[in-house]
Amino acid sequence: MNAQRHRTIVRGRIYGAMIGDRGEKFYLAVSNNSRNARLGDFLAVRLTTTRKPNYPSIVVLDDKDSDWVGSVLCDDIEPIFHEEISRDAGALHPKDMQRVDQALRVALSL
Repeated sequence: MNAQRHRTIVRGRIYGAMIGDRGEKFYLAVSNNSRNARLGDFLAVRLTTTRKPNYPSIVVLDDKDSDWVGSVLCDDIEPIFHEEISRDAGALHPKDMQRVDQALRVALSL
């Protein structure tokens, strides 16, 4: 997808991204919207459908509480550049974002 279509990345939205030879992976934008609007990248945590251990920095999503099934890896934070975005895949529910916020606090010892 053209980076021009994603000038402003929105915190809490999920983006598909093509990074290197990994193929398309999905990431949740966690950096603040002011930063996202001003820089050419945003901070994101990875989403995965691979089963992960029960740990406070990992948020498990399933069909009863989210449109997404899998895990949000809040200790796997990385910059995603606008030109790497392949698509906007929707947003997490606000209650799930609250869980992500708590998991980020754990991951970053805040």
